[in-house]
Amino acid sequence: MTVSNRLLSMAEAATLTSLDQYFDRADVVVKDPVSLLRTLEDLASRLPDAHERLAVVAQYMEDKAKQPVPAMERFPLDYDDEGIRAVEALLAPHKVIAMHYWQGNTSYTYQDLVRDMLRHDDISMGDSGRLLTTEPSGDAPLTTQLWTLMRSEAYEDWLYAWELLRNHTPDHITTFDALETLFHLDVQDCSVNNMLYDLDMALHNAGIDDLRWMAQRAEIARWVYTHFAAESALNLGNFRGYEAESLWEMGQKERAEALFQALTETFPTFAWGYIWWGDQYWMSDWSYEYAPNYDRAESLYRQALAHPDIEDRGDVQDRLDDLQDERAHPEKRERIQQTRFQHIQRRKSRNETT
Repeated sequence: MTVSNRLLSMAEAATLTSLDQYFDRADVVVKDPVSLLRTLEDLASRLPDAHERLAVVAQYMEDKAKQPVPAMERFPLDYDDEGIRAVEALLAPHKVIAMHYWQGNTSYTYQDLVRDMLRHDDISMGDSGRLLTTEPSGDAPLTTQLWTLMRSEAYEDWLYAWELLRNHTPDHITTFDALETLFHLDVQDCSVNNMLYDLDMALHNAGIDDLRWMAQRAEIARWVYTHFAAESALNLGNFRGYEAESLWEMGQKERAEALFQALTETFPTFAWGYIWWGDQYWMSDWSYEYAPNYDRAESLYRQALAHPDIEDRGDVQDRLDDLQDERAHPEKRERIQQTRFQHIQRRKSRNETT
C-alpha cells in the first residue's frame, strides 16, 4: 500500500461514526452466558437425582439449540480478563453458522452444528478453510453439562463428568490444560486437575466401606495416567499410586505389587511411590487381616532414603519413625486391632450382598 493510499484509508476511517447504530435495534438478541448458567443451575437445583438433573438440563439446551439463529446478536465480552482465546471460542460456532447462511442454508441451527461436529472429525466450509474442529462450542449441550457437573459439590456429579470426558476426549489430548481448552472449561474456571483429585479422594473414602467405589477409583486412576502421558511426573506418579492402592484394598495384591514396582522404576525419586507401597504391609486392612510385614515396609522406606535425589525425604523418614515406634510398642496396634477386624468383616458382608 502506497503512502497516499494509506493516508486515504485513514481519512475514510476518520469519517466513521459509532457502530452502535448497527446494534441498537429491536431485532438484536442479547446473549448472556451468565444468565444461562443461572437458569441451568436453577433447573438442576430443583431435582435431587443427578441423572434426572442432567436429563432436564440437556433437554433445555436441546430445545434452545433447535431455535432459529437470530440475524444479529450481542455478546458480553471481557477481553482483558479472559483474553483472545475466550473470544475465539465464543465466535467460532457463529462463524460456521454464518457461512451456512451465506451459502443459502438459513435454517441451520446450533443443533445442526452439534450434530455435524459429532458426525465428522472436522467441518469444512469450502474456501473459508477449516473453521471448527472436533472442539465443542460453548453452546453445545456437552460443554454445558460439563460446566454444570464440575461446578457441583456432589462427587456423583464429578463421576458423571469424568464419564463424559472419558467418552469424548480424543487420543491427541495428553494434558489437563489441553482438555480444558478443548471443552472451553478454562472459560468457566473448571479445573480438570482439581476435579480429578477431589473425585479420587471421595471415591477412596466411599471405597473404605464399599469396594465397588474402590474399583471405580482404580479405573479412573488408570485412565488418567495412561491417557495424559504428557502430564507432570507428580500427577502421573500420584494416579499410578492411587490405582495400586485401590487394587491392594480390593485384594489384588499381586497386581498392586507389580504396579508399585513399575511406579518406583518409572519415577525413582517420587517418594510417595515407596511410602504407599510400604504402607500396605503394616497399615492396610490386609496387614490386620493377615499379619504386618514390618521388614518389607522398612526395606521400601530405606530404599527411598538411599536415593540421593529422593523428593519429600522428610515424609519418608517420618513414616519409618512411625513404623519403628509401632514395632517397639505392639500394644498400640493391639488397641485398634479389634476395631479394624470388625470393619473388615462389615465390608466383606456388605460386598458379598451387593
